[in-house]
Amino acid sequence: MSENGHMTQMTIDVIETTDENGQVHIFEKVEEYEWNDQRYALLIYQGDDEEESDEDTDYDEEIVVMRIVKDDDVEVFEAIDDEDEFQGVVKMIEASGFSNQPDFDFELMTEDDESDKSDDK
Repeated sequence: MSENGHMTQMTIDVIETTDENGQVHIFEKVEEYEWNDQRYALLIYQGDDEEESDEDTDYDEEIVVMRIVKDDDVEVFEAIDDEDEFQGVVKMIEASGFSNQPDFDFELMTEDDESDKSDDK
């Protein structure tokens, strides 16, 4: 709520990525970070384009970190395959206070993991 008591509208950034099998995955962008002159996005997995859009989907909420690169004037979200890069970004995100919850854990998600996710259906 704003200072004058009126509700303010929050903008939610929805990101769609396409894996190597052509499967579209939908994410909500929570935050952006910069580490070693590279931009990264903290995303919450919302499902894929084959799942129903109601609240009762069967996927577990997953938090994903992806690298943001520019391809011409378009932002492209890439999986982080390098363990050292991933750990550096996670440490920076944790230091920012995002993961203050005791059960919160980041895991490196490789392209193989992404294709496994699309093969589950």
